[in-house]
Amino acid sequence: MNTQTQYLRPKAVCELLSISKATLYRWTDKGHFPRPVKLGVRAVGYDMADIQNFLNDRKGGADHAE
Repeated sequence: MNTQTQYLRPKAVCELLSISKATLYRWTDKGHFPRPVKLGVRAVGYDMADIQNFLNDRKGGADHAE
């Protein structure tokens, strides 16, 4: 069993969700999307489990986008 956390960079998250970076950052700032994790000095990533939870919530009818 792989218990290692997987992270997606912002560009990959945008491609996965078919949104722009501006939308990703706006959703994050408003608390509609999980916050990124600092991976290094100039790199952030989004936890894949958090993204999956976000998508599951959306399927359940929660409206995150404004």
